Amino acid sequence: MVPEALKGRALAIAMVGTPIALTFGVPFGTLLGDFIGWRAIFGLMSLLALVLIGWVLWRVPDFPGQPANQMKQVRNQNQSGTDLSDGLVFLFAETTIGSSLASSPLVLPWHLADRAFHS
Repeated sequence: MVPEALKGRALAIAMVGTPIALTFGVPFGTLLGDFIGWRAIFGLMSLLALVLIGWVLWRVPDFPGQPANQMKQVRNQNQSGTDLSDGLVFLFAETTIGSSLASSPLVLPWHLADRAFHS
C-alpha cells in the first residue's frame, strides 16, 4: 500500500490510534454511557463498526498475499523473543497505566467527586 521507504512511517501512523483510543475512548465512552445508557452506546458502536466494514470493503485496495513458499516463519526471525516481550510489555503498560491512570482525572469529577471530597 505504501512505498518501501515509507513503511515505518505508515505503521507508526496506523498504530498511534491504539493508545489514543485507549486513553481517551474509555473516559469518553463512560461519560457518554452515563448520559444515554450503555445499550445506546453499544448500538452506536455496532453501527459505526458496520459503517467501517463497508468503508474498508469499498475503499481499501485488495493486495495479493505472499506465496506459501516465500513466507518466513515468525520463530525464525528472532530467536530471542524480544519482539514478543516488548509487545506484551507495551500492551500491559498501555492498558493499565494509559487507560486507568491517565483517564481517571477525566472520570473522577463525574463518578467520584461527591463521594471522595465530601464527608
